[in-house]
Amino acid sequence: MIYTPSKEEMDEFVMTGKGIEAIEDSLADLSLKLYSARKIRNDAKSNEESFFSRAKNRAELDEIILDAKQETKAFLGVNVYEEPVTKVVGLSDKILFLPRAIYSSLKSTIEKRKVNGKLIYGIDNGYDAYHKVIRFNPSNKAEAFSEYAHEYDHYLQDFFKLVKPIWRWNNFSFLEGHARCVELNVSLDKTEKMDNPAFAVYSLERFLGEMKSAYKHYSRKMGRGIKEILLRISCPNDNYEAKLVYDLDEPSDYASGAAFFTAKEAEMGKSVYTDVLLGKKIV
Repeated sequence: MIYTPSKEEMDEFVMTGKGIEAIEDSLADLSLKLYSARKIRNDAKSNEESFFSRAKNRAELDEIILDAKQETKAFLGVNVYEEPVTKVVGLSDKILFLPRAIYSSLKSTIEKRKVNGKLIYGIDNGYDAYHKVIRFNPSNKAEAFSEYAHEYDHYLQDFFKLVKPIWRWNNFSFLEGHARCVELNVSLDKTEKMDNPAFAVYSLERFLGEMKSAYKHYSRKMGRGIKEILLRISCPNDNYEAKLVYDLDEPSDYASGAAFFTAKEAEMGKSVYTDVLLGKKIV
């Protein structure tokens, strides 16, 4: 079984050395990228052929899934001899590719029922390590690419034995931080290949919302001043992260994990993500 650091070891690393400085640098750089990405995304929203429209059919979605797999493996420099099953869930194939307005209405109704406590299995994306299945509830094409890259990284964690057999023994911060940062890097690499910064807008929004939360949390624990200019950009998950910190006095597993890997990437370079899969001890 591959060693993974504890949450305490991860927190300690972020709060020592140059960890917090790496987070500040990341916030400054990626906030600028998100400003640019949003402007292009908003200009493209009305174009049904753009990457901000939904896949027209399952064949088009399968192309996105294959692309996300290939780009993720290329970034990590790994290959696998078997692939997970991908199950499109939440909505049936018959209504998955309806016009956007109808689909959005149906989807929001289902999600509202879930929020009210009537959980509908599989509405969220996720990787099932026991059955080797990726549950995938795609949105528009650009977001689908990023989301699948994230879940596919979880499959690779499992393939390379990073995921422990008894799920409660896993360090979720470590696994989610690795997947979030791999997702972000793969999405940003894709924007360069396409010469379209907006392709990574959704991954940037998720990442920055979480990173702001981690930055405030660790700065407060360190008794360190916060650079408010780094927190100005708004993200869809700001309120969710703020509620977690208020209720639990710590950010989400995604946020603390992404902060750790951001600091580690600054120290070791992007090879850190592959090193982890191959069993190298990084703390």
